[in-house]
Amino acid sequence: MDRILWLKERKKSLGASDSAAALGISRYRSPLEVWFDKTTDNINEEENEYMYWGHKLEPIIADEFERKTGKRFEFLEINKSFLHPEYPFISATPDRILKDENAVLEIKNVGLMKRSEWDEKIPTEYMIQVQHQMGVLNKDLAYIAALIGGNEFVYQKIERDNDLIKMIFEKLNIFWHEHVLKKIPPVIDGSKSATQMINELFKIAENTSIQLPAEIDKMIFELEEIKKTKKQHEAIIDEYENKIKFLLGNNESGYTERNLITWKNVNVERFDTKTFKEKNPADYSQYLMNSSYRRLNIKERKHGTD
Repeated sequence: MDRILWLKERKKSLGASDSAAALGISRYRSPLEVWFDKTTDNINEEENEYMYWGHKLEPIIADEFERKTGKRFEFLEINKSFLHPEYPFISATPDRILKDENAVLEIKNVGLMKRSEWDEKIPTEYMIQVQHQMGVLNKDLAYIAALIGGNEFVYQKIERDNDLIKMIFEKLNIFWHEHVLKKIPPVIDGSKSATQMINELFKIAENTSIQLPAEIDKMIFELEEIKKTKKQHEAIIDEYENKIKFLLGNNESGYTERNLITWKNVNVERFDTKTFKEKNPADYSQYLMNSSYRRLNIKERKHGTD
């Protein structure tokens, strides 16, 4: 399938790579990011370096798996997706399907810094991913083949876990019907993924103000108490701030009976060091770049008014 068409089709279902994130147990994506992907028309065609080399190395890793194990693959169209027979909103796009075994193969390109994650068992996100695939395609086994650090090949065999598959699909069913179809965002957390998503979604502040729900005052009180402690609570602080930002949206400010919250655009000037080093010009000024971000500020209102 053409990549753009495939990316559009992916919005119509929850794939295996969405599972762990939708369930809230992914270290890399938040439920909010999955929800946003499935409820908007936004399509991100860009590949980062990690994704690019993952796709480039996929056939090489598959060939090495074939060479080491002697197992052969069925012909599989690129980006071929399969839908669950009972849940048409749950899909799977396996990297390979084995010929002489009722199994799928998932291929990973792993950075050297994550080598320790593969010592005893595979990362949780990948376990959820292959159990999801086995559930959709009715397979008994899955293999994960990985190239670690560009020079170490490993593979593992994973057996089907019916209880885990049942749990995955039950939770995905709730996520799809209660959040995706109803356009109601899931619980917003303090993950880096959720923070980046909210900041990107509401990048530009409009000169408008809204009244915020009363429970925001309690949240702000708890947030200030957390900030007073000496312990590190970055994730909790980010969670509270993300929830406030999401309620503000593109509005520059919001207010409650007790607090005034602003989330304004701030313009900053930075020096483009990389380009300057490449060209080393005499004129520094032409390598000054302007960028903008939004700064959140909370202050108590006096006597219920600003």
